[in-house]
Amino acid sequence: MVVEDSWSPPTRTTTIDGVAVTKPKARSIWTEDEIDKATYNNKGLNAIFNAITVHEFRSISNCLVAKEAWTKLEVTHEGNRTVKIVKL
Repeated sequence: MVVEDSWSPPTRTTTIDGVAVTKPKARSIWTEDEIDKATYNNKGLNAIFNAITVHEFRSISNCLVAKEAWTKLEVTHEGNRTVKIVKL
């Protein structure tokens, strides 16, 4: 359910001179769960990219997360919450 729950690249927080610093994890130290979630996100993005027109692809091609791409398409085709209420 990547599109429903979203996904973000795994990070790890370290403390440098008393300041917490968050950095992306190297892929070599990802857990199995993190690998699985990244794979599901990539499959979700691939499915979305293969089901849309070239014009739609241009508007979401920079999305790295399936949820973000899905939300952009949803707003483009259905409008935001205010537009949906007005349509009713």
